[in-house]
Amino acid sequence: MECADRIAGLMAEMTLEPIKLMRERTVLTSVTVRVLSEGHRFDLEVRKRWPDGVTRPAVYLWSLREVGEDGAEMADGTRLDSGETVYGDPEDAYWAAVESVICAA
Repeated sequence: MECADRIAGLMAEMTLEPIKLMRERTVLTSVTVRVLSEGHRFDLEVRKRWPDGVTRPAVYLWSLREVGEDGAEMADGTRLDSGETVYGDPEDAYWAAVESVICAA
């Protein structure tokens, strides 16, 4: 494995850490992380919802928006979301968002 691959793997793990915490912590209902893709910056938010009540398993949705170097949303930037699709795991929602932004590029 090359050094660049190791760094990319470590960065992905660091980015995923707060996303993974959503599984364990009921009070953590939304996490936003910065994702880089081909020179573009995105704020990716994963949200937790309980459509059938808090006694039932949570579901996760995602949305992302392209931001500039200052973190402000770009007026003509890319905006994507999971729409009607929900995920049973926050990490699955994260990877679906990453895949969507790669496909949109």
